[in-house]
Amino acid sequence: MNQSYYPKTNDGRADWWQNVADNIGVLTGLGFSVTESGLILADAKWGVYLYRTIREAFDNLQKATLAWADVYLDAAVGTSVPTPPNVPSWPALPADGIAPGIEERRVQWVARAKASPSYNPPIGAQLGTEATGDGFDEATYKAILSNLASPSAYTVTGKFRKAGGQIDGINLYGRKEGTMAWIFLGRFNATPFSALVPLAGAAPEPWEFLARAVKRDVEIGVPSDVVQVIVRG
Repeated sequence: MNQSYYPKTNDGRADWWQNVADNIGVLTGLGFSVTESGLILADAKWGVYLYRTIREAFDNLQKATLAWADVYLDAAVGTSVPTPPNVPSWPALPADGIAPGIEERRVQWVARAKASPSYNPPIGAQLGTEATGDGFDEATYKAILSNLASPSAYTVTGKFRKAGGQIDGINLYGRKEGTMAWIFLGRFNATPFSALVPLAGAAPEPWEFLARAVKRDVEIGVPSDVVQVIVRG
């Protein structure tokens, strides 16, 4: 069956499953029992957990670990000894246990939903099972930063949304709070990312960060919201 409704990126799929969870009541009108809807809701919660929650926790750890190692390898002589990143606790599992096979079950229940006499494109749009076009506008797209932190000295890590694969990455900018000029900190195609921050000394400093989306090596859209982080020295 045509699965063009289903996002290709992890973030996009997490959003898709969250939308299913938010609109689970729609399935009742398509002939699904309360029990069946409950099983799909459990899959949806696990979809968000597996595509976003668990990845954010440990992708960030990997990036922070590599950034910690890079300070030893690449920082100037005299740089303060970095503190190893903390290993996060395993994120709590969703309350309802499930068996493996979320994606195979998704294909099956979506096909059943679309075969229902009550199904129509507006219902599909609400449930997220209709291909609606990308709706992506390069001129107005706003970059999105999340989970910014400073897990080790001279380092900021974080994530950005890839707009369902419509952007190639971001340019990250930062500045110490109270200064005017933004400093280019790097181009990042993979999320989560890790960037070195040019602190004035070994003391922690309050910094501001923003991102610009990049497509085909050109900045597009409008800057992200400004995010404040205390960067460790």
